[in-house]
Amino acid sequence: MDLTLFDVSEPLIQRAASRINQPQHNIRYLVGDINNGTPTNETYDIIICVSALHHVVELELLIAQINERLEPDGQFWNPGEQIGRNGNRLWPEGLQAANRAFEKLPERLRFNSITKKTDVEIPPDDFSVGCFEGIRSESLEGMLNRFLLPSTVYKRNCFLWRLTDDAYCDNYSIASEEDMRHLKELVVAEAMHWLQGGRATELHAAYKRRQF
Repeated sequence: MDLTLFDVSEPLIQRAASRINQPQHNIRYLVGDINNGTPTNETYDIIICVSALHHVVELELLIAQINERLEPDGQFWNPGEQIGRNGNRLWPEGLQAANRAFEKLPERLRFNSITKKTDVEIPPDDFSVGCFEGIRSESLEGMLNRFLLPSTVYKRNCFLWRLTDDAYCDNYSIASEEDMRHLKELVVAEAMHWLQGGRATELHAAYKRRQF
């Protein structure tokens, strides 16, 4: 295989290249800001972007160039993308459903390891403040559909991730039957919300090139 690795962090991309460096593969790495577009004019059979587009401001430029850089039968793979509200926030109805499930939990499971306080509701944090986390999440799916052709699309996770993220995950013990029961109840609440039209915040998809 010919592999081209691209990232803004040179130490990170060097480490990745060293881990997959095998004699049968031709590997090179490029360093740069993805907001400036793709780093080469070459075309590829597969372009993969793992959980990264929600950090990008210049979506129109980048996704249009991704389409141009695909071979005629090439594919763009985009697993683990954030498509909730900007700032990686939950959709309003998702936040309401999350809080209904959250308020049923005992206080010890609502302890926030970041603020060191017990929460009554899920904080509606905007994670883009001070960084680019989810900076244009609301635009992502529309942009992908605008410049590429969806092939396989799977969406999930309306709010469950927010109840078990790093603010709360250490409150649970998988050895505790009570904790496992509460986690299963959260899963059921998530599933019921999704069945009733809840909007997902996580995208896993493959796209084909848009062409004549």
